[in-house]
Amino acid sequence: MFNRVPEKRMRERSFLEPFTGEYELPGQTLTISLRGNDTLVATLPGRPAMELVPDHGTTFNVKGVYSTFSIEFQQDAAGKVKGAVLTEPGSTSVVKKKQ
Repeated sequence: MFNRVPEKRMRERSFLEPFTGEYELPGQTLTISLRGNDTLVATLPGRPAMELVPDHGTTFNVKGVYSTFSIEFQQDAAGKVKGAVLTEPGSTSVVKKKQ
């Protein structure tokens, strides 16, 4: 069995830090923050924090539900994070990062 291992940089603060901040969802704000130096955490109002586990590229899965909930951060040509694509069963949403 072959198991893909995420790139080492996906656990480095310098790679993760640009993804942190607030993202606009209809009627609420998704907050992405760092826990320690190597873990991203997603928070929605009224919900428990969700640890994000590296998958590949700029895609992270929600810990515990790896194949059903994911966040892929979108960057422009200069590498600046502009938004994210949120994928959950039956739905995909594109959200903008608040500047």
